Amino acid sequence: MPMDRILLPIDSPGNVVDPGGLKNSTSGVQVAINQIKAAGGGRLIVPPGSYRLNSSGVVNNFQTAVKIDFGNVEILAQNPNDSPLFFTDETFTGPPGNATTLFQFHIPGGGSAFSQLKLTNLKFRGPLLTSDTQFPPGDADYALVLFYGQAWNQRLSYISVQNCQFTDPVRYAMAFEYVTTVSVVNCAFNMYSRYAYDDIFKTLGNQSIVVALFSSVGGIDTATVSDCQFNGRVKPVATDNPPPPPPPPPQLPYNPAAPPTAEHNTRYGADGFVFFQKGGNISVLRNMIRRYYLEDVQTNAGPSYVTDNVFDTPFSQGVAYMAYADTNNTTPGPTPYILQRLYHFKRNTVNGGSLAVKFAGISYPQLPTENEAPQITGVVENNTSIRLNTQTYQPYTLGVFAGGADSVTVKNNTFHDCGMMFHAAIDPGPEVDFVLTDFRCREILIEDNQFLQNGENNKPYHCIFFQFPLRNNGVPQIGRNTLVRRSVNYAHIRLGGTNLPKKSKLPKTPPQQEYPPLPPVGQIEIGKTCKVYVPPGQTGHITYGGVNYTNDAEFTGSPSGISYFQTTGAAQVRLKTSAPSSYVAKIGTSATNKNTYVTQGSSSTNPDNRFIYYEPSDNSVKEANAMPPNPPQDGVSVQEY
Repeated sequence: MPMDRILLPIDSPGNVVDPGGLKNSTSGVQVAINQIKAAGGGRLIVPPGSYRLNSSGVVNNFQTAVKIDFGNVEILAQNPNDSPLFFTDETFTGPPGNATTLFQFHIPGGGSAFSQLKLTNLKFRGPLLTSDTQFPPGDADYALVLFYGQAWNQRLSYISVQNCQFTDPVRYAMAFEYVTTVSVVNCAFNMYSRYAYDDIFKTLGNQSIVVALFSSVGGIDTATVSDCQFNGRVKPVATDNPPPPPPPPPQLPYNPAAPPTAEHNTRYGADGFVFFQKGGNISVLRNMIRRYYLEDVQTNAGPSYVTDNVFDTPFSQGVAYMAYADTNNTTPGPTPYILQRLYHFKRNTVNGGSLAVKFAGISYPQLPTENEAPQITGVVENNTSIRLNTQTYQPYTLGVFAGGADSVTVKNNTFHDCGMMFHAAIDPGPEVDFVLTDFRCREILIEDNQFLQNGENNKPYHCIFFQFPLRNNGVPQIGRNTLVRRSVNYAHIRLGGTNLPKKSKLPKTPPQQEYPPLPPVGQIEIGKTCKVYVPPGQTGHITYGGVNYTNDAEFTGSPSGISYFQTTGAAQVRLKTSAPSSYVAKIGTSATNKNTYVTQGSSSTNPDNRFIYYEPSDNSVKEANAMPPNPPQDGVSVQEY
């Protein structure tokens, strides 16, 4: 019969409970948990106090204080208005001595008998770090609370965490592996509250992930994270100018009068709030999310829904939402969620960072045809305000990046102070290897958006930029948008014009640099013919298939598989590729679909767009002060609608 067990103070050998926090209470808490297990489940009711927990052994390579290996159990506060604190001061001491996990739910066998796992009205706190040697390295995992199933057919289910607070997790506040049906509601996550990243790391030698909620190879399915507060760095540092004001309540609309001052690479917050590498049916709703340093919410599988959140960061690298298509993500469940890639970003407010939404897929060279690759659909819709940092170190700030999605809809959003509203291209970052299918976009709809460049020096670029034509002869559709370009030096819509080769480990360069130097080893598209380019006065060559190719020489990649080449004189050697014959787009010109084009600082609006486009005949960039003609000419075909 399930029981209620109150955690009363006790001090006897092997059974200590000290609510004053001076003595190690691990044994007493474990005894109480074991009693509840013997009764068939129940509730552990915890009076107010602070309970120190230390490791009692290694479980699943985690130093663990208290282990819960049964279902139908809840740990909750006796007084909801005075939540008890569980804490540890144990830090990383070397493999396998990861910093202590306070509670690990791990049930060998899993199944329906091991569900209903609840935490309610509790506080959890990690150790105070004073040096980088106390921080687990990149290959060591650590979480304040861990839910760990045995396998996907032995998963944990019906997990509820409500009204809890997590402070100073060394890596993750909570981690989930092989779990389903998870609810995290009305919780607070305070990262770096007693120490800051730059207090303990004097160099950038440790790049471990630090997030509030994490799932990796085991996966998480059907999870809701709602009405939470996340602060990626609570502790201010002396160079904060000024310290951030208290956050407004987590409700919309939220539109600050001005974006925050950018904080560059000299100081850090936590990477982000949610990072789920596998799984699906993920909902992130109505959260107040502040001071994230990198990708704040990242889901590598779908369907995923990120709606009604407020994102606010001073960090110049911040990305509010990243949907990343991972070819290895074929679990959990009998049906791979890689085939259900639907990502929604709706009704959010974004303030700060360099990028609001990024669809970044990796390639599928092992598939016989690209049609066998998963269909990835991204929807960015009805977001009330996307305002990015005006002082970012990036070449430009970007509202939506769409390189790794087959179909993208950007509709009825308001963008402020972004260098670009929309960019369809390959990812110029160092994390992705570029081959044939890297640029995936086949269908793009951009309608009813307001793009307002009304800030200070926001490093503007073109309003809408298609670096490559869509695949499978796709035609983007652009209508009923208000597009404000910063000056006459930039286009409202740019079709092509930067013919970067698709190769591995592309150097991180601004897109306007047409032929960046190649790395020592690269790869080209399957069956693609490329021409070597060496700038005048320079020397170097490309070696492919045992043959050296010098300036203006051509070589063709293998008809299947990956084609690798090597460079000599890598700082000089570039690569030219043949561009498609034309870029095709549908541009709204009718009374019901026409765009509004504005040049900032001008009192008039011009009914004709200014285009920049690519001319394949002489590998050059052209400009037009009015709608390009139709049929195709100068590499551009515009279809009215």
